[in-house]
Amino acid sequence: MKKKLMSLTSLLAAVVLAGCGAVAPAAMPEKTPAPISTETTDTTPEADAADVWQVEPTYSFDAMVPLYSEWTHTAGMGNTEGLYAVRSGERWSLFSAKTGNVMMQDAARQMPYLYDDQYLSVWLDDEWYNDYSALQEKCEGMNAELQANGADMQILYDGIGGMANRWIYTEDGQIYYDLLGTYEFSGTPLAQVSNAPALFGVQQAAWDNEYQCYSVANDALYAVADSAGDLLTDFRYKNVCMAGDELIAVQSTDGSWGYCDKSGNEVIPCAYQGVMQAEGGMLAPIDYPFPDMSGVVVVQDADGARMALYTDGTVCIEAGRFEDLAPAQGGCVWAKQNGLWGLLEVK
Repeated sequence: MKKKLMSLTSLLAAVVLAGCGAVAPAAMPEKTPAPISTETTDTTPEADAADVWQVEPTYSFDAMVPLYSEWTHTAGMGNTEGLYAVRSGERWSLFSAKTGNVMMQDAARQMPYLYDDQYLSVWLDDEWYNDYSALQEKCEGMNAELQANGADMQILYDGIGGMANRWIYTEDGQIYYDLLGTYEFSGTPLAQVSNAPALFGVQQAAWDNEYQCYSVANDALYAVADSAGDLLTDFRYKNVCMAGDELIAVQSTDGSWGYCDKSGNEVIPCAYQGVMQAEGGMLAPIDYPFPDMSGVVVVQDADGARMALYTDGTVCIEAGRFEDLAPAQGGCVWAKQNGLWGLLEVK
């Protein structure tokens, strides 16, 4: 693979990013990282003089989305921490917030996402699927680079059974972590789930004698539950996902998103739109909200403007101040100014 020396700006950015505690992403073996543009324009207002940039606006992407896990319905956590799906034009790559490197340069036709806890779904061009040997060689090359960059995942190209999971709440008040796609009930009681999130969404389920499993109605609403097994809300939400450090996203029946805290209080009302389209293996595409990754939530209003809110709902960055925003760890957000993304300290 051809190597490209990092510019001094990029090297300094990588040093700062390494302090944010992220994980390295995959890289495409036959591609080199895109050159980082330093051009600026005067199309947007300058940031406030009091702003503190951990990394000055440096990276040129059309969109920046924390890597989504279909398995846990989260983004930017666990194996996906520090990894971003980034789009340039119609093509997607991966970006590491630890190293500042762009990986899998323009390889994907759709937003990459994590399936299960270690399989990365990357939709390549059709030509690769016409020759299995070539596809295998390409994916093995990407897997080798994933390992070399410390990312605990591998490219999915063989398929792994098409299973999905969910949390269910049974008639006797028990919560199970339920694996779908099997021939018998495979639910695990919450008390036996060692890595249960602090907050998650549950649906009411009823036992089906014919199939010997729990069934959930297609239109079943969600409640917010915690790892102690307590229901924090009633069953009133269309969806509950994107658990973060302090908040979990909840969707009202009209499709708008807000956030609940660990007491079940809807501290950010359901008045915002989804900002990232996740195309899962068994589910229709869903426009998800961004997660709370460091006590600051990036939201999008009905007009498409993005802003940042603290977890108590107060405004951190008002709409229109930057061209775009994306969440980050370490009390920061990614902010786009004059066409370039930088890491802005907000806490």
